[in-house]
Amino acid sequence: MGPFVLAWKASLDNMMILSSIASCVVANYKSSMPTSRPKPSDTLMCHRLTALTGGCCIVGLLWISCLGYNVKLTKDGMEMPLHEAFEWDKLPTYVYDLYFYFIRHGFSGMWNQLSDQDGNSGVVDALGLLELYSSATDDEIEKQCREKSKQWHPDRHRSEEDKLRAQNRFIDIQKACDILLPKRRKTQRPSE
Repeated sequence: MGPFVLAWKASLDNMMILSSIASCVVANYKSSMPTSRPKPSDTLMCHRLTALTGGCCIVGLLWISCLGYNVKLTKDGMEMPLHEAFEWDKLPTYVYDLYFYFIRHGFSGMWNQLSDQDGNSGVVDALGLLELYSSATDDEIEKQCREKSKQWHPDRHRSEEDKLRAQNRFIDIQKACDILLPKRRKTQRPSE
């Protein structure tokens, strides 16, 4: 009876190893059997691509949300998460401006504006706000500054919401004009 109990205990210790080997043998035997597989159709490929695209979108959105809530930015001297630093209330204005810029200049104009960027984001933002190219002369910049200032002056708008939006836009236009026109900056500096 002793040797039988000892063999039984030894087999319990190796049960995981034996079951792993047995499952590998069965899987290998099943996979070596000839099967007739249908040729993949275009719809099957379309389903696979759709599933792959959906999976990539989900993973991408997870990464974006992870970064949006964990990355900290310093804005106006305060440290805040990335999702709070982005001004969501201005998004409709950005989309509206982008749409009308596209209508006015077309895709090639937008592409030229992007390709003209030379790394100086303040100047590039000012040019984009005034809808000018980097090759614009001082006279063109002054003319566009006057036109945009008239268009977005708060007194020209009736409702309080429009006035507030116009006031913010008017301030941005004045800053853009100050960036682009060096003569204007020099005249506004206090004398030392």
